[in-house]
Amino acid sequence: MEYEIYIDVFAMTNFGMDLLALFLTDIFLGRGRSLRKMVLPSLFGTVVGMLLFFLLNNYGLYTILIHFLVNPCMVWMAFKEQTKRRFLEDWGVAYLLVLLSGGIMQWIYSTVFHGKYRMAAMLLTVLPALFAAAFWRYQSELGKRIYEILLFTEGGSMRLLAYYDTGNLLMDPYVKEPVSIIAEHTAKELLNQELPGRLIVYSSLGENHGMINAYTLEKMLIYKGKRIVTVEPVIIGVANDQLFSHGEYQMILNSHLL
Repeated sequence: MEYEIYIDVFAMTNFGMDLLALFLTDIFLGRGRSLRKMVLPSLFGTVVGMLLFFLLNNYGLYTILIHFLVNPCMVWMAFKEQTKRRFLEDWGVAYLLVLLSGGIMQWIYSTVFHGKYRMAAMLLTVLPALFAAAFWRYQSELGKRIYEILLFTEGGSMRLLAYYDTGNLLMDPYVKEPVSIIAEHTAKELLNQELPGRLIVYSSLGENHGMINAYTLEKMLIYKGKRIVTVEPVIIGVANDQLFSHGEYQMILNSHLL
């Protein structure tokens, strides 16, 4: 059986899959490398892989060299890890992503396009992967800004998850303290006794002069890793539950608190 190989398509496919694997590895492991620094390693993997493919008659040897020489070198060039553990993490994830993305693309090429339109098959592999990477990055960034807190009142305490929002600059004009925002239903559980409250003016997207109820609580502890940030007194403003409809946190911390 004979096969026709188009060098340009072969090169573009390999380059695209290598670049995608390195990019996704960076996203999933949070390495923080820029995409442009992955172009040269991907190009290296493509060029060396093509040379080995055309120069070696033994396909088994070609496969071994690709998996255990070319791919590790490509990963090291992309991330330049200083420890063995981190390099093995990078290589392991990148290796799995190369196999997964290549397998998906081959399935789309063979099943959906019946052995035609390889570039279209690659595009249908890349686009969902990019959406998944964007969602993963968003969730990772969101998770880094969510802290466990402990709020104290005269009647007790309550543990919550709070989102640190750099855009929350609200200040209480009466006591000159930063205001954090809490969900209305959470406030009802927390403020189980009458506390002196007051209306303060706030500005937000779509509402220039809104009014919210603000309360002064005894103390708040913010658990930031191994460090505990103590805020006392703490000012909270009560906002509509719709602001917290996703349910991942029940409070929005003021940017001045951390």
